[in-house]
Amino acid sequence: MHRIVIDTNVLIDGVQDEDSATHKIIKSCVDGKITAIISYRIKKENEKMINKLLNDSEYFSLMDEFFNACEEVSPEKRINAVDADRDDNKFVEAGVAADADYIVTSDSHLLDLDEYEGIRIITPEQMWNVYRDDSDEDSQWNVWTDALQE
Repeated sequence: MHRIVIDTNVLIDGVQDEDSATHKIIKSCVDGKITAIISYRIKKENEKMINKLLNDSEYFSLMDEFFNACEEVSPEKRINAVDADRDDNKFVEAGVAADADYIVTSDSHLLDLDEYEGIRIITPEQMWNVYRDDSDEDSQWNVWTDALQE
């Protein structure tokens, strides 16, 4: 099972389109098909931004389910991998602490890293493609029906 850290911008974007890769990743985490990693600092930022920017009660419910499904880690060391926006380092720290496979983000500062200590840093669309390629559930039929919906 893939172990991922999800950037706050991805969670916020997930409310906009239920057919998006972002929303599908969040639902897959809630359903236990992908392991989402979170730290205290990430969760606090997520909650703050979600409360500030969103007012959709269904999405709030989904976020509660998401947070309950997350594996929480406590990073023991500070990492300075992102110079342009040092606050983004909390995602790298959580990824290292959890031995994550991916950091999923739309943030160019993180994406510019491409990889850190074996953790690939990718967009939601790239993550969804990785998941679909590796998933036993994604038969040719599902790929075909997904293509019809787009």
